[in-house]
Amino acid sequence: MILKKILPIALVTTLSTAVSADSWSEDFTKDFKPEVATYLAKWYEDNYSNYSYIYRKFCFCPESGKSFTVDVRDNEVKKVTYTDTNEKVPESYMNTFDTIDGLFADLIKANKSAHKINVQFNERFGNPSSVYIDHDPRIADEETAYSIDQIYVMLP
Repeated sequence: MILKKILPIALVTTLSTAVSADSWSEDFTKDFKPEVATYLAKWYEDNYSNYSYIYRKFCFCPESGKSFTVDVRDNEVKKVTYTDTNEKVPESYMNTFDTIDGLFADLIKANKSAHKINVQFNERFGNPSSVYIDHDPRIADEETAYSIDQIYVMLP
């Protein structure tokens, strides 16, 4: 619940701060996405705190492309399973999954400092549905990419 209070403050701070390129690279261009604020407001408008979503991460890792069902209750990730087998992910892997609020926090942070951002949003709920972030053009394989294929909002 505290995240719902902190995110709007972080959003205002981020949006009011001038976006400038670091001195180390003249071709480092910010791909600022002002629509993040619009969809963040839409997500908060309905105050979702209990939901599940299908998450697929794309990376240079063994789990790339696999679908996971992420269950969120009271704005906390409570359970993550492999969508195709319904098996729980190992406990050590649980910390790599986040709430939609947490994904927005990552987008806000990236909006301030990332080299390139491509993001699409779910028009109905406002959550990010497809995200690609290249944090640093000088480093290979550090990109963040994921999709949220479905979201199921639940009653508390």
